[in-house]
Amino acid sequence: MKKLFIVFGFIVAFGNINAQQQKNNDDKKKKKIDELFDINLGAGLSTITGSSGSAIVGGQMGIGTNVYSVNKDFSINAGILGSLQGAKYTGYSYSPTDTSYYPPSTSTKETLRLFYLGIPIVAKYKFGGGFFAEAGLQPSFLLSAKYKANGSTSDYKDNLNTFDLGIPIGAGYYFSKHLFVGVRVIPGVTNISKNGGSGYGYNKSQHNFLGIARVGYAF
Repeated sequence: MKKLFIVFGFIVAFGNINAQQQKNNDDKKKKKIDELFDINLGAGLSTITGSSGSAIVGGQMGIGTNVYSVNKDFSINAGILGSLQGAKYTGYSYSPTDTSYYPPSTSTKETLRLFYLGIPIVAKYKFGGGFFAEAGLQPSFLLSAKYKANGSTSDYKDNLNTFDLGIPIGAGYYFSKHLFVGVRVIPGVTNISKNGGSGYGYNKSQHNFLGIARVGYAF
């Protein structure tokens, strides 16, 4: 009987150890998931440099993930997002379909709205006190381009290059393990226009530029 109690004690102890190890593993997995994924939303101003356009409201919404941690402070992050960009113009100052046009009057209002699928890849460094800085590359693919003038809207995608490359540079602050805010500027380094000719606004290299304030939540 005594031996039976001893064996039973070993079984109980072994079960408790296994249960504790499983709990620790589950906690580690949960912590890893908490640190990996976040949703983020940003809003700000967008324009197209190299043209006579002015800024419109732009923004981004997407998800991010920690793909590699060098140490507790330095990591490589990637994500996928939708990005609303573009610019507004006065008169035919961008690239009208009819290349013989010149700006008719300052009262004509036009807007070019672009929608991209972006894949930001950034290196992030966390400083003490919750602050962080980040920089990297953002390849993007044009999904939609709409040009609005005089109350009518036309598809402008065929006049633009599908691929765009930007350089996201930003900084921010973690209020907690889950909630963060930040700012990011994304100057484009590739020419988005594939038109050329003698019309007004042609023969210029044109680049996206987006500056946004961001908020994100890790879960």
